[in-house]
Amino acid sequence: MDKRISLYELKSHINEYLKLGPENFRIFRICQDDSENELISNEHQFFYNGINNKYLTKLGPPLKYGEYLSPVFKLNRGTKKTKGSFTFLCDFVLYNGLTILNHKELLADDLKDLCDIQVPIDRIRLRRKNAKRPGNIFLNSEIIGSDVFINSNSDLCVEILDESEKKNSKSQISVYLRHWMPDVYELGELEEMLLEENSFDLLISQISKTSGIDKEKIEVLKCARDFPFKIPILDLQRNQSWKEDSYQWLEKLEDGVCFYYRDKTLRLGELSAEKRMEIEKEDNLISRPTPTYSFSKKEIGIRIHVENS
Repeated sequence: MDKRISLYELKSHINEYLKLGPENFRIFRICQDDSENELISNEHQFFYNGINNKYLTKLGPPLKYGEYLSPVFKLNRGTKKTKGSFTFLCDFVLYNGLTILNHKELLADDLKDLCDIQVPIDRIRLRRKNAKRPGNIFLNSEIIGSDVFINSNSDLCVEILDESEKKNSKSQISVYLRHWMPDVYELGELEEMLLEENSFDLLISQISKTSGIDKEKIEVLKCARDFPFKIPILDLQRNQSWKEDSYQWLEKLEDGVCFYYRDKTLRLGELSAEKRMEIEKEDNLISRPTPTYSFSKKEIGIRIHVENS
């Protein structure tokens, strides 16, 4: 390709094959980290092209200034019988100047038309997706481009709530909890707790209130694992990071962070050989890295043929 060619001229050449009109498809440059960078200016030239640069053509009109196309994933909380995961739903356009509530209204229509999902707007939670973890929760009043900043590499996450969204203030923090019960070797279901302010002292008090464990007996452990925050449990009790005064040393609380908690007065129960083998089998499955989201449009499968020499 002649490096002096403009984006408009390149699209004109491609249109000879697609026959859709240059305004009905977009060109993306594939970066070294496999992210996609859309080329917008028709005057863009390719002087700095490397030898192995790759480009991608996508159908659909080019985004205008202040518009961002982002993949949207559904956050599946999971239960004892089902694993938590992220499921790709659709690509969604966000617009500078519109509120999150405006976007929820648009997204509700897309979910209905494209995914056969019907849900009231007040039960849609929109948040960032940080790799394999749920991120900050967006408030209805926040505005794209002013309060929330999006770029071409931003991923979004949708939660379908059981009831109306309760988070309506930036001071509120939504964290996840799992109850570790060493006497029966059981890690409880994933729970969500909404704190009215960013305070570890409040976190410990709320855990005490909901669990019935005396505040002085509570120890917590910050989970470093990806969603749904499961961990091999045979060595969990001996983890050196359990702290009873966590609020004095841990970093600032954020939406989506997960903590295990326990009653420090409980001792490890005894395991039968059969039960230990069962737990070891489950721990081995957790230890092996497995994807927590479904196949993304950004990923492609390849088949490799090896010729016999």
